[in-house]
Amino acid sequence: RVVVRVSRLVDPSVVIGTSTAIVDDVLEADEALASRFRLVGRDVTAATTLALTTSDDLALAIPRATGAQVEHLETHGAAVACAAAGIPFVALLAVANFVGASGRIEWREHHRRVEDVLGEAVAALL
Repeated sequence: RVVVRVSRLVDPSVVIGTSTAIVDDVLEADEALASRFRLVGRDVTAATTLALTTSDDLALAIPRATGAQVEHLETHGAAVACAAAGIPFVALLAVANFVGASGRIEWREHHRRVEDVLGEAVAALL
């Protein structure tokens, strides 16, 4: 379980040097919300890539280049929508898989269980 403190939109082609276009939008979570949920999980930076990362080499390169500890495809979109609407943002995630070649299989095997674990932890705080 993790609390997203920083959300980064990341273009993997820039990370690996095949593009010079810079897509690196960074948004921070609302401090009051993040502090409230700190007991749920540790603070992380989340990378939202432009597509699911299925390469093991790229899965290692993205954190080195961005400082991100997790990848989540929807987090940055939610952060942008909240910012546009003036709504405080924080994301609580349950990590179901490692990023890379085996990620899809791991996610299918674990996502329901980790979603339940996160839901129980949040409910206990409310």
